[in-house]
Amino acid sequence: MGQIEVHSGETLFCEEMKGEWLGMLHEPDVPWTFEDLLENRDSTSVSDVVRKFKIIPRFQYIVNYLMMYFHCMPETGEKMRLFAYLEQKKKGKSVEDPACEKIWEDLVDRVGDTFQKNGLPQKKRSREYIQNLILNFSENSLYEAALGLQLPFEDMERFLCKVFYRSGVNFYNEKEYLLYLVLNYGTSGKEYACFLALQKDYKRIKEEEKEEKGNGDGSFLSGKEKTISNTVSIRETTEKILKEKKIDTLYDDPKMKVLNAQVEEILRWHSTLICTERTAKKKFRELMYQVKKMYAEELKGYSRSEKEQKQDARRKKNSEASGMIEVWYDPKEEITLEKNTVFYRLFDKNKEDTEKNRLRFYTTKKEILPQKPYASVIIPVKSLTEQKAEERGKGKLIPPGAEVQLAQGQKVTGEIASVKTKKGVQRFKDSKGKDKGMLIAECSFGCGIPKGTQFFWDDGKECCRFESTEEVTAETLASEEIEVVCRKPVGKRINGKLQVADTGSIRFTENAGENIRQICNRKPIKYDDMEQENEEASTFTIDVIQERTDDETAEHTKIQKGQSFSLRKKDARVSKIRATSDFERQKDGEIRGKITISCEVGTDFPKGTEFFCTKDGRELVCRSEQDEINIKDLFFQRFLHDPINRGVLDKTISDQMIESDLFGDWFQKTIIDNNVINRFGGEGNERERDCLMTLLFMTYEAEMKTIYEERNDGRVYGEFDKSHFEDFEEYMDNVLKECRFEPFYMGNPYDCLLAFLSLSAADSINILRALWAIAKDQRGEENE
Repeated sequence: MGQIEVHSGETLFCEEMKGEWLGMLHEPDVPWTFEDLLENRDSTSVSDVVRKFKIIPRFQYIVNYLMMYFHCMPETGEKMRLFAYLEQKKKGKSVEDPACEKIWEDLVDRVGDTFQKNGLPQKKRSREYIQNLILNFSENSLYEAALGLQLPFEDMERFLCKVFYRSGVNFYNEKEYLLYLVLNYGTSGKEYACFLALQKDYKRIKEEEKEEKGNGDGSFLSGKEKTISNTVSIRETTEKILKEKKIDTLYDDPKMKVLNAQVEEILRWHSTLICTERTAKKKFRELMYQVKKMYAEELKGYSRSEKEQKQDARRKKNSEASGMIEVWYDPKEEITLEKNTVFYRLFDKNKEDTEKNRLRFYTTKKEILPQKPYASVIIPVKSLTEQKAEERGKGKLIPPGAEVQLAQGQKVTGEIASVKTKKGVQRFKDSKGKDKGMLIAECSFGCGIPKGTQFFWDDGKECCRFESTEEVTAETLASEEIEVVCRKPVGKRINGKLQVADTGSIRFTENAGENIRQICNRKPIKYDDMEQENEEASTFTIDVIQERTDDETAEHTKIQKGQSFSLRKKDARVSKIRATSDFERQKDGEIRGKITISCEVGTDFPKGTEFFCTKDGRELVCRSEQDEINIKDLFFQRFLHDPINRGVLDKTISDQMIESDLFGDWFQKTIIDNNVINRFGGEGNERERDCLMTLLFMTYEAEMKTIYEERNDGRVYGEFDKSHFEDFEEYMDNVLKECRFEPFYMGNPYDCLLAFLSLSAADSINILRALWAIAKDQRGEENE
């Protein structure tokens, strides 16, 4: 099979839009330069940068590749039509296009046949599975396609670069490293079986290494090769060893039961390089603490502002009592009530209607009382014939909403426009064995319908006659409900939940017009309780380890829930410390527990901070297990994602011309939420890498801002400085490598955006927060 280019199938111009100033998305080997980024830096907004990454649906790349792979490429126009058809199919919409359907089904069948030939199980070669694999193309989909289609390893790497914005294969990643071995050295035609066998052996080797506490030192490597500085070095080292040892197969037997001894040594060496999930998790937590501490003063300001906003909202809420009143009016014409139209009740109904005796209620908006031609009236009816015994109790005789006719010769005082059943007519419901139910009639206002008025229903199969069981009259006036508020009147003492209007006490109006005939509130109207502000400091809980005592077995040395503590190093910001739970001895012998601390926002407790209490005459000490700072995660997220509090960044957003429709999935993955904070290690490599980079960016920019302010050498933070970016890239790379994530790569949209903000914006952190706020709102709208 010849070289197949990995591209989306759109025009070259469309593809280059997302990377024209990077010059690398089509040719990953072309180095990125500062000139590419900064050519028009002064006139480039954030929106312009983001727009470069026009997101082309991922499935287009794999579909285009498959059509070349199977030599079934249609004409350009037909291909674009197919892409549009698949886009609708991906969204779950039904589209009738027989020509596209035939191309699609043929492509899926070809993939299924190839998967079967290459040994993939029945489930993975089913039509439904393959359709989902292609339409929801992901990195895992790519791995399966690579095995099922016997893709060249270079093609898989091109997909990672071009479609998933990766710098290449991450050889620290276990799955990608094994795929590299299988696609390059596995048994041809049995790649999938070889990959499963290799996964199983790799798991065994890791468990053995764990039991032996990492004795696999890679003794077959030279001293220089043992030092692996980055993911590329792993590939180079592996290829060198395989070449020197002349290894051309991974297994020594066709059934892949016996792993080549040299390959096993390589896997043993590789397993010692991979960091545990805990390494990245620990680094993420450390960075969270660092960011919270760096931005503690801003967070305090945000906290005060947020508190003031809540207080203002409460004051406004508790200065007004709101409710609904019902207004009856002449329906012959439309009536407009302007905002702040006044309705009122008398403070004392036994006194005359004077200015001082009125408690006023105001409409909250302009209200329109519509003209109405008909009034609705409910008519109770029963059937004129007794139901047969065998038909009794068998549900509804007539369904709800059925059209009913007035019987000929019946006299009513007014016009009846239509009659329908309300809930249907029930079989055998009254004491005399008669069917009964309710009708709704649309009739002229004031229309009277005497008792005994007859109606009939005929659906062509069955005819039933009814008569009304009581006399009814339609309202002579139309009615509408409108909202009103009562502001606390000057000089009148109305506190707490005092009722300002009993049911039916609002009965008067000022200047509302003569067509308003009657006013009444159906429910009482009250002021809400003014919520009391909790002046106590914010509380948070931390894990602590109790210091060992001489008598390790004595139960009285353990701390119980509710025990009060003091802080060894006094801090005026801390008001109260208590044990949240009973302290328990762990398997490792340590006694651990949780304490709750009441303190100001931003108060930090470095690892090892001492807390002590006195129990039975002896002092017991416990220490914080890790760095802690009193900024709860949800509060921190609100600060990150609601930066405009809400006026701080209006100007920034306006200046940068940030648009809400520019973001794709790549940016949504950068948003730090409660899931990633609590479940870091289970959110997927790409998302965790982005969130880690977010914290790295925030710490770096905070440090650089301080450095620029302190050195006072004329250079201004936010102006272009090449060394600034080089330091930034090195800072990012060091931590990413430590956590075994892909290095900083300008072909990735988020990496690129962070570089642009770092180089061109003095307010880079706030601009990023504004972008998160927009993306968060956009995500909320989509979820609705």
